Amino acid sequence: MKGYGVGWGSEEESILTCGEGCDMHDLVPGGPQLDLVRKMIETGKDVVVVMVDGRPETLLDAGDNANAIVAAWYPGECGSEALASLLYGDVNFSAKSSVTFPKHTGQLPLCYDDVQSDYGFYHSAGTVEKPGRDYVFCDITPAYPFGHGLGYSRIVYKDVSAKCENGEIKISAKIENQGELSADESVLVYIRDEVASLPQPVKKLVAVEKISLCQGETKSVCLTLPKEALAFTGQDMKKRVEKGWFTVTVGDVSTRVYMG
Repeated sequence: MKGYGVGWGSEEESILTCGEGCDMHDLVPGGPQLDLVRKMIETGKDVVVVMVDGRPETLLDAGDNANAIVAAWYPGECGSEALASLLYGDVNFSAKSSVTFPKHTGQLPLCYDDVQSDYGFYHSAGTVEKPGRDYVFCDITPAYPFGHGLGYSRIVYKDVSAKCENGEIKISAKIENQGELSADESVLVYIRDEVASLPQPVKKLVAVEKISLCQGETKSVCLTLPKEALAFTGQDMKKRVEKGWFTVTVGDVSTRVYMG
């Protein structure tokens, strides 16, 4: 089919920055976009950056100094109306990022579920003023990790517990909306196998549940993880669950459970 694999738009267009078969060598926005954001920040006014793009771009100091950043991606035909409702506070933000946003292109690849290694061995974040070791002029942490997402309401996680029953893990937590607006919260549950015969991810997303919270409301969330959620593929290419301790993280609160 004519045009397949050459990006969006026609082949005669000379400016294409995103699309099928249209890749960038750098994640910094092109042209004068960052300079415009910097000039707006210099005015002292509150600045909200809305990113309309198809990749997790890097905003450098402009992102650090902005009051807020909205990842709109390609929001579709009704996207402008939806964005206006969100920015004016008629609707609360509720999404969590499904990708990791790096601070610099050279940090890639960045994965939330990477395995434990000596990555970041020196724990020496580098800057221009004081070069480091892991990266000479940067640290190893992303700008915004997988699962990051804020709204107008402060959401607090507490009383997280986990116990093993009949080969399953029963998880419970209380989530409180301390803001002045109603909020929809995506509750993310991660598991980490602390000791295994093969290296395991530092954390692995195993469950998601979305709840609605009125202003000042607290809700209890209960989830059941089947034994298969803890499994990994062994050297014999068969799924297995090994006995031992697992770290369970709900939101930003962690606990431990023993699987016998």
